[in-house]
Amino acid sequence: MRTLTLTLLIGVCLAGISSPLSAQCKTGGEEPVVAASPSQPVVTDSPDTIGTGVGELEYGWQRAWLGAGADASGSGTMFKMGVFCNFEFRTYFTAWQSSSVAAGPAVEGIGDTWLTGQYRFHRQSRELPALAVHYTFKQPTADSQLGLGSGQRDQIVAISAGKDFRQTSFNFETKYIRLGQPGGEAASRYQEYSFNATRALMRNFSLTGEIYSDTRHSAGGPGLVSTLWSIGYSPNARLVFDTGIDVGLTHGAPDKRFFAGVSYALGDLYKPLRHHRPPSD
Repeated sequence: MRTLTLTLLIGVCLAGISSPLSAQCKTGGEEPVVAASPSQPVVTDSPDTIGTGVGELEYGWQRAWLGAGADASGSGTMFKMGVFCNFEFRTYFTAWQSSSVAAGPAVEGIGDTWLTGQYRFHRQSRELPALAVHYTFKQPTADSQLGLGSGQRDQIVAISAGKDFRQTSFNFETKYIRLGQPGGEAASRYQEYSFNATRALMRNFSLTGEIYSDTRHSAGGPGLVSTLWSIGYSPNARLVFDTGIDVGLTHGAPDKRFFAGVSYALGDLYKPLRHHRPPSD
């Protein structure tokens, strides 16, 4: 709890310091830019939020080789929306997952559901990066008896920062992660630090490189360091395809993981409300 309290305190202090510097939200009936803003496949969350009223769907598939003969695969869907200025809501549902261990049968079923709220309290400026706080809650919907999930509620509190430099975007995030434990045992806690850079390439392609690290869990789980590389392709502003690989660098990290996904901006879901506002006096 001490680390969680410290993380929240830092977030509140940063928000208070930066509020006079934050860019003001647009007012009136101006429509947002409808463009995809993928949250997957990277570990690091961008501090920038999707446009107010803009909804987006993301679908992703992955297959991981965990080491010691174990492997896992799955797919899931994310819906995200800019609820109001600088605030984004995301929900991710693992529609299907399968896992197996050496010389054992594979088990499969639905996975857990994750809910996230993100508030960007400072827009990127010439001197400072964009800054945001995030809170994520896991609702256990996977079958814990089959080993597809822990059956416990988990929580994540995070602070992220992002800055653009020419054609490259840099993002950094630190997370405090609290994993529920069965039988009333004390929760397992650890921190995660991640950094990535995305470079715009020719013909609507982009390249992302990322490195992330987890500290050792308080309940005894190992720490890890891993690196992720992905290629994105955006034929238009509303549609993004991505694929790549995640490679473990230390003991405790999955050996390798392949993934692919697609993100599509549905449009401005607030548009009917904007066009039917009563005239002002």
